[in-house]
Amino acid sequence: MAEAEQAILDIEHTYEQERLKQTQARLHRWRSAVGQELDYGAMRAVCEQDDRGYAAIEQQNMKREQAKQAEAEARDIVKNAEHQARTVHTALVRRNALKQTLDREHKHHKHVQEELKRDQQSQMLFAHRMGRSPI
Repeated sequence: MAEAEQAILDIEHTYEQERLKQTQARLHRWRSAVGQELDYGAMRAVCEQDDRGYAAIEQQNMKREQAKQAEAEARDIVKNAEHQARTVHTALVRRNALKQTLDREHKHHKHVQEELKRDQQSQMLFAHRMGRSPI
C-alpha cells in the first residue's frame, strides 16, 4: 500500500515537472517567434513541437492515472484482506467459545456420571448391609 502511494507521489512529481518543462519550452518557442515572419514550414514545425509537448504531458497524465488505479486496486486488496482477517478472527472466536462450552459440558457430564456411579455403589452397599442386618 505504501509502495503504491509512493509511486503516485513520484509520478505526480514527474508529471508536474514534465508539464512545467513543456509549458516553458512552448513559451520559449513562441516568444522567440514573436516579431518574425515565419513561413508555413516554420509555423508547422513550432506547432508540431507543441503537439509533441502536449503528447508528453498526456503520457505523464496516463501514467499518473494508471498509478492511481493501481493504488485503488491495492486498497481493495488490503480491504479484502482485512475483511478476510476479521472473518477468520470471528470464526476462531466462535470456535473457541464452542470448544469451551463443549469442554464444560463434558466435565459436567463426567462429574454427573461419577456421582451416579457413587450413588449406585452406596445403594448396593446399603442393600447388602441391610440384607445381613439382624434387624
